[in-house]
Order: sequence, then structure tokens, then C-alpha cells
Amino acid sequence: MDKYIKYDAQPGVVLYIENKGSNKECCYDLDIKDDVTELYLMVFDFCLDDNKKQFKNVSKIVILDTCGDLCLPNQMFPNVKEVISCNNHYVVKQNKLLLNKFNRSLINVFGWNTSEAIDMRGIEEIEGGAFWGCQSRVLENCDTDYIKCKEHAFDGSYFLEQPFSNGVKMAGCIVIALDKTADNVVIPEETRCMAHGLDFSQIKKMTLKTVKFCRNCDYSELPETLIIDGCEDIDWSEIQDLAERVKHIEVINNKNFVTQDDIVYNKTMTTVVACLAEKTGMVKLPEGVTKIEREAFRYCEINSVKFPSTLRLISDNAFADCENLKTIDFGCGLTHVGSSVSWYTFASSGLEKISFPRQVKSIGRGAFYGSQLKEITLNEGLEIIGEDSFMMCLWLESISIPKTVSTIGRCALSYVKNVYAEHFTEDMLTAIILPPAARSSQSFTVLTIDAREDVGICKTFYVPKHLKYKHINTVKCAIFDFLAGKNDITNRFYMYSSSMDEKQDTALAIYKDCKDEQAKEYVKKYAVSMLERYIETERYDDFIDFVNLDILSSARLKSILQITEDAPVLAACVLDKLKTKDNSQKFVI
Repeated sequence: MDKYIKYDAQPGVVLYIENKGSNKECCYDLDIKDDVTELYLMVFDFCLDDNKKQFKNVSKIVILDTCGDLCLPNQMFPNVKEVISCNNHYVVKQNKLLLNKFNRSLINVFGWNTSEAIDMRGIEEIEGGAFWGCQSRVLENCDTDYIKCKEHAFDGSYFLEQPFSNGVKMAGCIVIALDKTADNVVIPEETRCMAHGLDFSQIKKMTLKTVKFCRNCDYSELPETLIIDGCEDIDWSEIQDLAERVKHIEVINNKNFVTQDDIVYNKTMTTVVACLAEKTGMVKLPEGVTKIEREAFRYCEINSVKFPSTLRLISDNAFADCENLKTIDFGCGLTHVGSSVSWYTFASSGLEKISFPRQVKSIGRGAFYGSQLKEITLNEGLEIIGEDSFMMCLWLESISIPKTVSTIGRCALSYVKNVYAEHFTEDMLTAIILPPAARSSQSFTVLTIDAREDVGICKTFYVPKHLKYKHINTVKCAIFDFLAGKNDITNRFYMYSSSMDEKQDTALAIYKDCKDEQAKEYVKKYAVSMLERYIETERYDDFIDFVNLDILSSARLKSILQITEDAPVLAACVLDKLKTKDNSQKFVI
């Protein structure tokens, strides 16, 4: 006790105090003489959770208004008959139930015998160790929607001494222990919560007669096999939540849902509700299914899916984050892949190649956002490509837009490198450019319009990814005028980019592909800064290609040597080009 200060709290009671800083003192130990029957708690915090002492003669505890935090193990005071609180932080029920007034948590259950019932009305939380030593066998009014029960709350009580029933031990409406050896653990209908810390990892199978406890609890692990028996009030989102965390699921005796091959449907099997997250291989949905519910297959490990001819709607995120999904057979019935109200249906999926059937009319917002698409075939008859449809599809090099498409949403094609279209639409520019804050390794989109069939016009435009919004209309009008034969447009849209790097890269591409003289002069002007950037970003191949374009004078090449001091390979490239220029100049008359 040398590290503590002794404090004589009352006759026969000694507290051992330690300063916790900021003038806050805490009692970590105490001694009480045998003749003391009443204990008064004052001034200090009491942190006695690990104390093994026992004071059997204390029958009354009084909490004064100056008392701070309380942690009093029940076993220290096994024969307390009365608790009185004069403190605004604590309230006492039934003389011996000590509660935190503000969060309605049960801190201590003192001295209850087998003949006494404990009234749980108004209690929202049970602290660890609260029932230690309690011999009461009845919890009354314990049928509320939810009670939060912390780990070890019922340790050392009668409730943990009772035998298992169908693999569980109950305290009122609370499951407090599980039988890991049971073939099937049945969670009874009256269950409202489960004590924290219960281990489901070794449970073979669990049957739920209710899911009310799930609505307020977060149990990351569940048994491999889960049977939902009855539970008429369960909804589809709760089934999805459970399906994400088990290997096998079955719904029985339920008027709303049915299970087939680890997929949960509504009772009439017209709507897919949920699929097991661990389901693998191919899924062939039966004829008669008209709708796939929101997030029904999210995170599933399936690699392919075949839709029935009756399917009409795929809801939000239905196949999102299915990283193993590689192929889709859309069938002959689906006309809308997502919709104005169904977003991100295949977002972040593993899809690499898709081909849309002829009946598809629209692709919804973010339908393939962040997917692994490398190849896509859009069908004639497609009319709408929704906002963000192919946003963040970093592997998608090119896409061809059918002439039937009339609407393309913002950023739908912003990460596609090459866009081919049979006609130019009002919203095509906003579809291919990036929002201001977005970043990409691409500096421009190569937009090819195959139009004016009467004169065989096919024109390629280089549109900066960060085209300034105030210039969108200027560029759009210029393209429309060209396609209408009103001008012979020059390809200098790079000047409208908000990024200097993007201007340079786009101008360079235009010169290389189109030999545009204005683009050439722009590139020559910024040659040094461009080459410096290539070195800084380790784009060495781009550096060499630029030098070999043969657009720089000998004087400019010599100046560039200064920035290649730490890059011998690049310096050699510049020297070779200088040598070639010098030799060629000898023959100039």
C-alpha cells in the first residue's frame, strides 16, 4: 500500500487513495472492520473491479452527492440489503439495484436471494459483473425491444449455473451462454438480445425463432449454417445481412420468403431477395423472376449469372462488389440495366467483357462504376447511357456508341480513352470529361465522330479530360458546325484545358497524329518543362519518343542535356539526336 495515501473515511473504514492527475483522486482499495454495517461512499472515484476482498457484515451502502465514478464488485458486499443514493448520477431501484441515471445502465445487483424477482423495467444496459453473486431466478419485465448486455454481465450468478436448453442459457429475454457441443442451437422467440462476447465460431448450426436481437446487435461471426424458422416480421434487408455472414441459409415456415439453392426469394419466387456471400460458380435464375432486390448478390463469389426472360428490374447495387463475376447472360427480357431509381447495379464487379442484347434500352446510373471491364459491345436500340455508367472503368480502352443513343449522362465515359460515335450528341462532352476534382493518368479522350455520310466525313477530336466547363459550349458548337459543313475545324481544344500538363500532352498527341503546326509550335515552346516532367514521373519512353520527333533545334537539345545529368540513357538519346542533326547539316548547301 506504499504507493497509496491512507484516508480515514469513517470510523472503521480506511480508503487507499491515488491521485490520477488534474486533482482527481481514486480509491483502489479499502479495509472495513467487522463491526461496520453501513458504508458511506464520498468524494472519490471508486475503482475496485479487481479487488478480491469481502465484507460480509456490510448491509447498507450510501452514495453521497460528492462521490464520483463507481465500480463496486458485488462479491465484495454479498449481504447488502439496502442501497441509498444521494447522488445525481445514480439511482436505486428495489432498494438494491444500482443504476447509472443518465444511460440507464445496471451497475450492481446486490444480495438478491432465490425468492426475490428483479424488475428490469427501464434498464437499457447491463454492465459487466453486475449480477455476480445474484441468486435470483426471475427477471421481470425483461421483454423490451432491446437491452444491451456487456460481456461477463451474468458471471457468478444463478443464471449461468442453470442447464442448457436447446443449446442456450437465458436470463429473461437475454441469451447469456451457448452450448458449443449442441448439434443445433435454437434461439427462442422471446430473445431480445445476446450478451456481448458470445462465441459463435464453433457452433455447427443455429436456428433463429426471432431476429429482433439482430436489429440492435452487431455479431460479425455466425455459425456456418443458419435456419430462419418462422420470424414472420423479418424483412429482406435483415435476410441479406445474415446471408452475408454464413455459408448456408434456409428460411422455413415463413409466409413471405422461401429458399432454393442458398438463394432467398419472396414466397411467389418472383423476386430475388438475397444470395449467400460465399456462393460460388454459376447462378441461373428460374423463369418467373421479375425483380432482383437491392444488394441481393452484393459481395457474392459467383462467377457467372444467367437471367430469365421474365426479368424486368435489377435494383441498386444488386451485383456490386462481386469481384469474381466475369460473365452475364442478360437473357431476352431485360430492357433496363439499372434505371433512374436503380443505381450502381454492377459497380466494382469483376466483369471484363459484356455484350448487351438488342432489347436493352437504357443503362442506369453508375451501372458498371469501377468494374474491370476491358471490352464492351453496346446494342443498336440502346437509347440512354446513365450518369457515371462506366466511370472509373480504368481498363476500358474504347467504346462505340450506337446511333440510337440519344442521352449520355455526366461522366459516363470519362475514363474511356477512345470513344467512337455515329453522331455527336448535346451531352457527349460532359460524358467524356472528368469532374474538376477527379484525377486520371489520361490527359485526353480521342473522340471520333463518323458522320456526314454524304461526303464521307470521319473526324477525330482530342478533348482534354479537364476541359473547362465555361468552354464546353464553345467546343460543342465548333464540332456541330464542322459536322454541318459550316467550318473546317482545327484541332486545338487543348487550349481549353484547366491543366497545363494536360494541355501539353494533348497538343503533343495532336501533332503526332495530325501534324498540326500550331500544336507543334506549342509543344516546342514548352519542350523543356515537358521533358522535365517526364523525368520526374519516370516516363522515360515518353522522353525518348519526344526527342526522336525531330522538332527541336540543336541549341534546344544542348540545353536539355542539363536536365539529363542523372539519367545516362536519356542523355545518350539526346546526344545521338544532336549527332544526327550535325551530320545532316553538313550536307545542307
